[in-house]
Amino acid sequence: MIDGASSPTAIAEMTAGGEVGGAAGRQQPCRAQADCAIIALTAGLSILCSPETASAGPFDRFTGSFSATGTVTEGPNATTYPVRCRFQASQQGPTGLALRGTCSAYLVVSRTISADLALNPRSGRVSGTYTGSQVGTARLTGRQQGSVISLTINWPAPVFGNMTSDMRLASIDPARVRILVLSRIGENGAVRATTDLILTRQTR
Repeated sequence: MIDGASSPTAIAEMTAGGEVGGAAGRQQPCRAQADCAIIALTAGLSILCSPETASAGPFDRFTGSFSATGTVTEGPNATTYPVRCRFQASQQGPTGLALRGTCSAYLVVSRTISADLALNPRSGRVSGTYTGSQVGTARLTGRQQGSVISLTINWPAPVFGNMTSDMRLASIDPARVRILVLSRIGENGAVRATTDLILTRQTR
């Protein structure tokens, strides 16, 4: 309420000075709050979009299109051949990986390779199937530890005289993945790398 003794000039001065100044004083916190809200929102979006905090699948580092070079050992004499390959690896659901590829040696021998993996989040175990040997589809069991998936291949029939081999998929760096299969040659023979491939991620 305005005091009846106040003059029009005093009222005008109070309006121009006190009221406007007060409004300005009240508006300053509002602008500060708005700025803080924008900063907080921007920070929140940055956190949500950050690779470190984004929800990632367990096999993300292994997915993509790859070209590969390396060696494959096969045949009754365990002969090793240099090969060139192409692979496509894609995530299957939240905890699965599908790997499909073709390798050729000397532009004459060609082989299709595939693997399907699934992670059990409760046990941390990885299981799946592998196709690439002439004996048929094999079962895979193992575990992922960081950038390495270590698996046992259970063959449906003997390969180099044995029913199992060891497979390792390792993410060397963001651009490369290594696939290594170790097999014993003969019942009491030496363990050799029967598949050793370096996959390089294709950016285009």
